[in-house]
Amino acid sequence: MPGSRNVGRFGVIGLTFITGLALVCMVSLIIGYIRVIDNEEGGGTLVTVGLLLLLVDIALVVGLATTRAERVKKTYHRLQAMVGEQGVVKSAIPAHGKGVVLVRDELWSATSSSDLPSGSMVNIVKIEGILLHVEGI
Repeated sequence: MPGSRNVGRFGVIGLTFITGLALVCMVSLIIGYIRVIDNEEGGGTLVTVGLLLLLVDIALVVGLATTRAERVKKTYHRLQAMVGEQGVVKSAIPAHGKGVVLVRDELWSATSSSDLPSGSMVNIVKIEGILLHVEGI
């Protein structure tokens, strides 16, 4: 998505942890197969546990990736729905500079191609990341 550059720390740590856990499970699975081949008696349980852990890890990775993608998509569409809405300039916006606009009871950074004094009404014409492009009404 345009403007989406930051990744939550928990997401990176979580995926790194799960990837590491998946590698440990795969090694456990390989060791289990070796034990089954060498000794038909006790290795079957280790293989079963390793395989189950590997499947759980894969399900978690897919679930986390899907959840994150849906959250980013919803946020992007929610922001794009603001185009066309009106707001109030809270901090004067110089031409091609930045200021602050109040929209939906939230303060947003905004830019404009013309000078907009504090208190003036604006229309949102475009959104880039979390920066609103506005024009005076």
